[in-house]
Amino acid sequence: MLLAWGIVLVIGAAQGGSNPYAPLAAASSTSGNKVATLEFTQVSSLTELEAAISQAEEANQPAFVHFTADWCISCKLLERDVYPDPKVSAALSNYTLIAADVTHTDSQSRELLNQFDLFGPQACSFQPGRGDSCCAYPRRSDSRPAVRTS
Repeated sequence: MLLAWGIVLVIGAAQGGSNPYAPLAAASSTSGNKVATLEFTQVSSLTELEAAISQAEEANQPAFVHFTADWCISCKLLERDVYPDPKVSAALSNYTLIAADVTHTDSQSRELLNQFDLFGPQACSFQPGRGDSCCAYPRRSDSRPAVRTS
């Protein structure tokens, strides 16, 4: 039984699958409906994030910042299951999308996290422009999810 499961996992991985609970999902999706994938601008420092937000403001567009890391399971679930959802894609279609990568624990990622009072990913921030922000995330100072406006 384990050998069969192992073989299915290997086949699924070879076909591009990344979900061990549904290893053949990539191969069995024959619906032909292409889900629009959201394109995020990747940043890894506070300077890069500020520049990306400034570009959004210059284009008169609000920004949506997704704090993520390669090792963050919740982040991967958002990227795999939530962002591809047509309703979510439609809701974010007018935003400049920014992914703040804090995979590496270094001074740049710490500076990014400290700026938003975060202890780590997964967190999201809406930047409507004009220096305003509305953040929904678990803060360092409190373990409950919070919404903060400034």
